[in-house]
Amino acid sequence: MNIYSKRNPPSGYYVYAYLRSKDSQTAKAGTPYYIGKGKGKRAWCYHDTLIPVPKEQHNIVILEHNLTELGAFAIERRMIRWYGRTINNSGILRNRVDGGCGGGMPGKLNGMYGKTHTKEVREKLALQPLKYLKGKTYEEIYGKDRAQKLKQDKSTKLKKFLFNNPTIRKNENNGNAKIYEFITPSNEVIIVKGRLKEFCKENRLECGAVINLLKGRRKEYKGWKAKYLYTLLP
Repeated sequence: MNIYSKRNPPSGYYVYAYLRSKDSQTAKAGTPYYIGKGKGKRAWCYHDTLIPVPKEQHNIVILEHNLTELGAFAIERRMIRWYGRTINNSGILRNRVDGGCGGGMPGKLNGMYGKTHTKEVREKLALQPLKYLKGKTYEEIYGKDRAQKLKQDKSTKLKKFLFNNPTIRKNENNGNAKIYEFITPSNEVIIVKGRLKEFCKENRLECGAVINLLKGRRKEYKGWKAKYLYTLLP
């Protein structure tokens, strides 16, 4: 029996599972909360804050190995369908997509081809980061050094993207712009789509403090309250 680890990964492509270390509201200890496909050290590497890598090595299980990439995709999709996903109330996995090419199978091979998510699923997807971050800062999650590097990388990527796409901004004309609900000190409700910096400047608010307010890191700021709205405006 082979014992795989970050220093001794399986050969070829493989399919792996992350197991729960304790009982939760979703499922019992020992059940998988994530199914993935990888190669090399992938199963032991950081994914994102929604999919934490188990601290105990025995909770990282290699289901199949020495596969072709296509074979790994097929088994990954089959296992995800078997256990189901929490995002669409079909099962116990945290996977956000059905697997296979990262959920991006082309054309009619994609399970979402010609379909759209329901309003309920869109709202649930949008709330996932808040559910697992729980208002924590980057420093609290990753530590000071890693948090600083992540922020710098994110800032560099954003600046590069905006430089290469000067017409794409998060304003009221952008269908992907975020929507905010503000409650003024006088209890007036204001809905804002995009243009967060402009709104803060107009109302003499510090943008960084408002972002902390939106992310739940503080309850109010100068008497203002704010939150993200995930229902799309007409």
